[in-house]
Formats: sequence, C-alpha cells, structure tokens
Amino acid sequence: MKILLPALSPTMETGNLVKWLVKEGDDVLSGDILAEIETDKATMELESPDDGKIEKILVKEGSENISVNTEIALLTVEGEEIEEKSEVSSAESTEIDEKSEKSIQNSSQVTPDSDDKNLTDSNISMGSLLKQQTDNIE
Repeated sequence: MKILLPALSPTMETGNLVKWLVKEGDDVLSGDILAEIETDKATMELESPDDGKIEKILVKEGSENISVNTEIALLTVEGEEIEEKSEVSSAESTEIDEKSEKSIQNSSQVTPDSDDKNLTDSNISMGSLLKQQTDNIE
C-alpha cells in the first residue's frame, strides 16, 4: 500500500517531512504515528492508514517542499503485495503480448483429426475470435 503525503489543511500544496518515527521493517498498527509533517501553518502527525509493516521509506527525513499526494513510503498489508513488486514493466508487457500473439496464431492453425464439420467450424470461429481480440488490444 502506498503511503502518500496527505493534504493536512485545505490550502496545503506542499509539506516538509520533519521526522520519521518508524524505520523500514517496523510493524505498525492502524493509527500509529509514522512521521511528523510540517505544513505552512503547523507540524502535524501522520498516522498509519492500516496494520502492516513499513516496507520502504521513499522520502528522507528533512525533505522539504514535497507535493501533496507524493508517495513517501510503502506499507505491506497482510494479504496484499506491495505495488512496486507487482507492477509489470513495459518491456515485460511487450514480451507477454508477443508470446500471447504467437500462441493465438498457433492455436488458429489447429486442424482436427476427423472430418467433423462442427469441430472444424468451431476451430475457425475460435481462431477468428482470438485474432479479433488481439487486433482490438493493439
């Protein structure tokens, strides 16, 4: 789960991360104080949104002029993967798309062992449908 710098006042656009009160690897409960954030008006406490473990701190203590909604840390919540690990890079996505397309092309070339017309029509229809879906994705 991404922990973002919240807008702690209606006019807040940026904030300063004064101090982390947790470190990477710490277990936290919902409502635990994670950090002190300085706004244009006051220093406020940032609470944990959920129970979990601080996986990674992305913004250093003492950082200034951090935009609201900037990711400042990653929290691992039981039953969820952290988003950083689950994202697929564009290179991996292209490779997956190419493998899928080859698989679809190979499946449309399947020929039945018998002379069953219904089976032949089904293969042609399925192959056409898969090709059409691939074309629509591109």
